[in-house]
Amino acid sequence: MHINLYEMILLALGALFFLILCGALVFFVIKDKPFKRLLWFFPISIVMMGYSGIQEIRVKDNMLEIKKYTEELEEDPTNTEAREKLEEAVHDAEPRATSLDVQSSISKAYLLLDQPDKAIDYANIAIQTREKELGMDGQEQADGGSDDSELESLSSIITLATLQKELDQDSPIDTVEIRRQIMAVPSIDDGTKKYFDRRYLKK
Repeated sequence: MHINLYEMILLALGALFFLILCGALVFFVIKDKPFKRLLWFFPISIVMMGYSGIQEIRVKDNMLEIKKYTEELEEDPTNTEAREKLEEAVHDAEPRATSLDVQSSISKAYLLLDQPDKAIDYANIAIQTREKELGMDGQEQADGGSDDSELESLSSIITLATLQKELDQDSPIDTVEIRRQIMAVPSIDDGTKKYFDRRYLKK
């Protein structure tokens, strides 16, 4: 589980607060003083310590939503409700987009949301994350990287997003040529193929 810096600080402060409360509780008990009001502060310290875990659960929920609405949008690009829900889920997941899975899912989601620039940005971020996981150095990256399927999939998103920017321009579309270019993109999944076909080639 990835923990952001502010969450680490919150965890440390929560643990310190909890220890202070425990010490104060012991003191009040020994001195035979009322301590009921003190008990109200314990949930605060517990929430502070568990905040990162709560956020991680929210990210997992967001990922499920992104997967669900991505599939719905692939089936029907005109589904405005799925489009809005997907955008909300992506927006909620972005602050914790530190893992490869989250970054890749956000990149593909932005592709389906017709936001190619953001799709490319997150694909590049995910590529950097994957290269770090693989331990690739600068020379390996310059030589074309490795035959990793995840890297190929992310590169395909960049290629499609670049093509998408051309499709969004107000100019006649050569559907045969565009379809040929889409089919030529390696590592493209069937859902994305269907989306591009329904979104741009069957208007």
